[in-house]
Amino acid sequence: MKLLTLALISAAILGGVVGTLLVRDPGYIMVVYGDTVFETSFWVGVVLLLLIYGLMSAALVLGIKILRGQSRLSDWRSGRQAEQARDQTLRGLSLMIEARWLEAQRALRGGAEKSAMPQINHLNAARAAHALGEIQARDDDLQQALVAWPKASFAINLLRTEFLIQDASFEQALVELLALRKLAPKHVDVLLKIAHCYEALGNWQALSALLDELAKAKALSETALEDLRHKVWTALLIEAQDIADIWKKLPKRLRAESSVARAWIDHLLATEREDAAQQAIPLVLAQQWDSDLAEKYGVLSTSDAARQLTTAKEWLKAHPADAQVALTVGRLSLKNRQFDQAREYFELSLRLRQGRAIYAELGRLCISMGEVQRGSEYLLRSLTDLQDLPLPDASAGRRLVKP
Repeated sequence: MKLLTLALISAAILGGVVGTLLVRDPGYIMVVYGDTVFETSFWVGVVLLLLIYGLMSAALVLGIKILRGQSRLSDWRSGRQAEQARDQTLRGLSLMIEARWLEAQRALRGGAEKSAMPQINHLNAARAAHALGEIQARDDDLQQALVAWPKASFAINLLRTEFLIQDASFEQALVELLALRKLAPKHVDVLLKIAHCYEALGNWQALSALLDELAKAKALSETALEDLRHKVWTALLIEAQDIADIWKKLPKRLRAESSVARAWIDHLLATEREDAAQQAIPLVLAQQWDSDLAEKYGVLSTSDAARQLTTAKEWLKAHPADAQVALTVGRLSLKNRQFDQAREYFELSLRLRQGRAIYAELGRLCISMGEVQRGSEYLLRSLTDLQDLPLPDASAGRRLVKP
C-alpha cells in the first residue's frame, strides 16, 4: 500500500514537471524514413518512446513467462516419464525374481528408453531373454547395454561368456575369455570360467598349465583345487602314449596318491591297453607298494611275458612274505611255460596265505600235470569257503547202484 502511494506521488510530481516543460517549450522532433516524415513535439516523442519501451518490456516479460511455463511443463512431463520408467524397471526386476521372464523382459525394455540408467534395464532384459532361449534378443540387449555404458565393456562381455557357457558354446566362450584375461590376468571369475571351458572341452594340458594361476589367485578352496588337480592329472595319465614321460611329469606328491595311480591303471585295464599297463604298474609300485596291483600285473596279456616274469621275481625278492606276489610269479611262470616253477610259486603262495585264487590255480595245474585227485580238492576249495563236514563215502554210494 505504501509502495502504491509512493508510485502515485512520484507520477504526479513527474507529470507536473513534464506539464511545466511542455508549457515553457514543447520542443520539436522530426523523423524521416524514405518518403515518410513523422513530426511531433519533443515531449510527446519522449512519452511515445517510454510507451514503446514499456510495451516491449511487457512483451519480453510475457515471453519469458511463457517460455518458463513451457519449460516447467516439459520438466513435469520428463519427470513423469522418468517416474513411469522407474516404475517399469522396478516391476521388471520384481518379475525377474519370480522367474516370469517374458513379462519381465517387456517391462524392462519398456522402461529402458526413459530410464536414467538404461544399461540396468538392458542387462536384466538380456538375462530374461537368455532364460527364454532368445539368443538374438539377448545379444541385442547386451549390445545396447554396451552402447549405454561403454566403460563397463569388461563386465558386459564377461556376462556374455557366462551365457555362452550355459549354452555349452565352450569354444566361443573360451575365445572371449582369453581376450578378457589379457585385460585382467588375475581376475578370479575369468580364470574360473577358462578352467571350466578347458575341462568341458577336455583340454587337460591347458588346464594343467592353469592350475598354478588358480592357486595363486585363490580362486578355489584347497579341497576343490586338489580335486581338480587329481582330475586333470588322472586324465593326462589316461591320454598319454608315452607312459614313462607322463609319469616323470606327474608332480611328486601326486605319485604317492593311490587314487590317481589306481584310476590310471584301472582305465588302462578297462580299455585293454595291457602293454601300457605293463609299463605303468612297475612305475606305480616303485613309488608305493600295493599287493593288489602286483596281483593284477600277473593277469596281463602282454607282448613281453618274459619281461613281466623278471619284474615280478624282483618284487618277490623285495617282498618274500607277500602271497599275492608269489601268486603273480606263478602265473607269469605259466605264461612262460615254466610249469614246475609255477607250481613251486603257487605252493609258496598257499603257505603264505590261503585263498580262492591260489586254490584255483593249483587245482588247475595239478589236474593238467596228472594229479587229478589233488587238483580236484584244490578246485573244490576254490569254489567257496566250505566247512569241514562229513560226506558220504564214494564207494558206498556206488554199491547202492543196481547192476
